[in-house]
Amino acid sequence: RDGRARAGGSAPAPVRTRKADQVSRGPLGRNALVRRCAGVENGRHFERPAEGLFKERSAMNNGQESRYQLLNELGQGGFGAVYRALDRQTSGHVAIKFLQRLDPDSRARFQREVRILQELAQLSFVPALLDWNLETEQPWLAIEYCEGGSLCSWVGAGKPWTHAALAVLGAAKALAEVHGRNGHHRDVKPANLLVGLARDGETWVVKLADFGLAGIPTPSKPWVTQDAFGTEAYKAPEIRRPGAVFNPKADVWSLGVTTLEVLTGGRNLARLDVLRMPKSLRRLVRAMLAADPAHRPNARRVAQVAHAILSKHAPAALTDKTILAPKSKINWGAIAGLALLGIALASGSK
Repeated sequence: RDGRARAGGSAPAPVRTRKADQVSRGPLGRNALVRRCAGVENGRHFERPAEGLFKERSAMNNGQESRYQLLNELGQGGFGAVYRALDRQTSGHVAIKFLQRLDPDSRARFQREVRILQELAQLSFVPALLDWNLETEQPWLAIEYCEGGSLCSWVGAGKPWTHAALAVLGAAKALAEVHGRNGHHRDVKPANLLVGLARDGETWVVKLADFGLAGIPTPSKPWVTQDAFGTEAYKAPEIRRPGAVFNPKADVWSLGVTTLEVLTGGRNLARLDVLRMPKSLRRLVRAMLAADPAHRPNARRVAQVAHAILSKHAPAALTDKTILAPKSKINWGAIAGLALLGIALASGSK
């Protein structure tokens, strides 16, 4: 019980419906949930202009300061602050994360985050790493800017169940890759699930972001720390106990809480029964929230079940590339043009 575990796989677990641990922690309205997701608590808010903030925070070496222009702060966590920035070379937007804590342990975590993003570079369900500098006084990294924002905006917004199922599918696929490498994420929550374009540049998907607390073994370091870190509101019951160590099924619990919030706007499991959705999706959410991690499905199984649910009940959602696209990114003119073309063709065939 030294907070570490040697890399080792586990067999997929079947989905079983068990009595879930108490998820609700008192009444929490949509505004409170969204504020907690977005970090707008205790008077903080992160959409202020950020003109010239590079010089205020730290100079970026190797000429990078002149390449990126910070626009606004997107959020802050325990270790870093994230900004939307203009990349003057590409004229596109990126998200730049600065390390806040500059102690050796935090620097090592930040370096590990860069390595993990490099390792997961081919996944459509993880934001692409674009640039970084670990040698400067205040290390930073740049990832793709996900224009659909985080799932915080989905909580309590009445999104259709297909959106929640697609979110589960994307997040679970990313987690399955991490867990398949005998690693873990340790901070799955709405704020760390982002809507952006897949690698094909056309399909909008949900991506798992912020690997600051994640760990994946390497040949030189086959051990990963399993301290029970994470955001308190999304911690699984088994890692809340004193001396507990983290396990991959705790990531599944966190995804279950996130899914429940997206579907119901809160944490009342009974609300699942009054909303229109496939019974199999209700069973999946309850299985992810099983109090005993042994009765929770692993991430790969969650992805398989989510795909099966969509294939049976909403197959078009799996092929519609724009179903998750922000409204500002939907080409309504093109859609209207195709609709008119379809009407004309139908009229001509009569």
